[in-house]
Amino acid sequence: RWWQLGSLSLHPLQVQIATRGAHLTKVGGYLCYSTCSMNPMENEAVVCELLRRSEGALELVEGRRGLPGLLARPGWTTWKVLKEEATKRDIRNKAKKNNAKMKKRRREYEEKQQLLKKEKAAAAANTNGGEAKMDVDEKGGKQNDEVGSTAAADATEKKGDASANVVDDTMDASQNGDKETEEGSQEEPEKELNLSTEFGPPPAWDEATLKSRVASIGMLEYNTYEGDVLPGDSDLRKRLRPSVFPPTPEEVAQFGLEKCLRCMPHDMDTGGFFVALFKKVKEMPSQRKKEARVAAKAAAKEGKDDEAAVDDEDEDEPVVGEDEDDEQMQVDGDDEEKPSPPGKPPKEQMDQSHPMARKGKEDEYYPSTSVKWESLVEYYGLSEDFPVDQCMVRSTTTAKSIYFISKPVKGLLFDSGLANRKLMIIHTGLKAFERNTNEGTVDYRISQEGVHFVLPYMTTNKFNPRRMVVSLEDFKASMQIDPFLIANLKDDTLKERIRALTPGCFVMVLEGYEKEYAKKMIMVMWRCRGDRLNCLVNKVEIEGMQSKIRCIEGVPLPSASSSGGDDGDKSAKNDTAASEAAAPTPTDTTTR
Repeated sequence: RWWQLGSLSLHPLQVQIATRGAHLTKVGGYLCYSTCSMNPMENEAVVCELLRRSEGALELVEGRRGLPGLLARPGWTTWKVLKEEATKRDIRNKAKKNNAKMKKRRREYEEKQQLLKKEKAAAAANTNGGEAKMDVDEKGGKQNDEVGSTAAADATEKKGDASANVVDDTMDASQNGDKETEEGSQEEPEKELNLSTEFGPPPAWDEATLKSRVASIGMLEYNTYEGDVLPGDSDLRKRLRPSVFPPTPEEVAQFGLEKCLRCMPHDMDTGGFFVALFKKVKEMPSQRKKEARVAAKAAAKEGKDDEAAVDDEDEDEPVVGEDEDDEQMQVDGDDEEKPSPPGKPPKEQMDQSHPMARKGKEDEYYPSTSVKWESLVEYYGLSEDFPVDQCMVRSTTTAKSIYFISKPVKGLLFDSGLANRKLMIIHTGLKAFERNTNEGTVDYRISQEGVHFVLPYMTTNKFNPRRMVVSLEDFKASMQIDPFLIANLKDDTLKERIRALTPGCFVMVLEGYEKEYAKKMIMVMWRCRGDRLNCLVNKVEIEGMQSKIRCIEGVPLPSASSSGGDDGDKSAKNDTAASEAAAPTPTDTTTR
């Protein structure tokens, strides 16, 4: 639903976007500002504010010359600034309180309260009458049976008449309440929307008729910022900026808003668009101020250099112990750059292909020389042929992740030097290791994202406690989002092996899929303190493995002979290396 306050809140954001675009535009270039709105707060008001900020750096250009078939109306030079009298929340709450359902509930509540008051009054009257009758003399009670029976009959008859009257009053009150409810519902029927009166053209186009119609739909009109927007109303000043008001007559003559294009949907059977084309004839004011500051600093440096040169010419004798290089250092002392911090070479001595000499250092990849590979190899039982050279990081100090990059991609991007030239790498490779956030023996744990590239190098010729082949039942039991007890597993031998581990990361492989790395029936687990385990796999991947398990249940698993022994594991590594050399599909590379 369209809302005027929404367009007023979008106005400052669109001004910022357009101003940023003007700064990025080269001198002599063109800037096109376009919206799919017909509201002048988002169109002409933004154009006027942009021209004010540019101070002559931008000029509106006629865009109809190159588009002879385009039907576009000229831009507006004046408009009305309107705002809703109440916010959406206030209007919604008011309508909710006054609808037919809430009115009926209020009437029912009032009727219940009236009936309760009547019942309490009747109960109080009966209680007072009973207390008065109890004060009777014993002698008075010794009357004959006939008189007593007659009095009792009369009292019973009167009591019955009184109760009948109360019942009749109650029935009359309830019937009257029902009638009032029906009358109330009939008096206030649901208002039907009449398009001819609500959204149709007004009966007249004069100023008084339009103002009355604006007031009837709950809108307020503001003519000027200084006169209508009160200084103390901070909320209104945030919503109504001075730039949303129409330009002055001098600005109208200067800006040339008629050059803007208003494409109406019914002119060419298209969508509604607003287009304004600018030409940048000089730098923006902030850019000019920056250039002036730079020029002033350069002039000041040149003046100091001239003064130093004159002082050197007036000296008759050179300073003892100083050579020509020292004199040159004194003359050019102001041009000397500050010393570079330790470990960082100066920019003039730095090769431009060096990652530190380029912008966007957060997008760089570095060799993993800062990683303590000896501890990782020993902890996870990695083989000697683990490709450390294919692991790269994005920090030269303490990396959060270690990325595994296939040989073809690494050779194309890094070994050839392509990444150090005009190509900026956004992302490549898969996370093989991630830095531990919990206490552990080593700094990094295996990542589920690239576990299928690490697992082939976890040696099996000797007992590796961090690589466990589990049955289908235990594999399914381990696929948990939350930590679970080790006692939930079925295999007693598996429980003993896990309990023997120190807190840290290990890998579970589904039995029969030790060699089927492409199917990735592998889970990275964490041995917690106590008797608990934690599955380090996200929910989406767990659901994917559960789907695979549902498909393979009832189907024979791959033969054990294809996955057992050292030869099988070596062939698995050879198959993985061959697949990497054939096509670098496992690593997702994004460049720009």
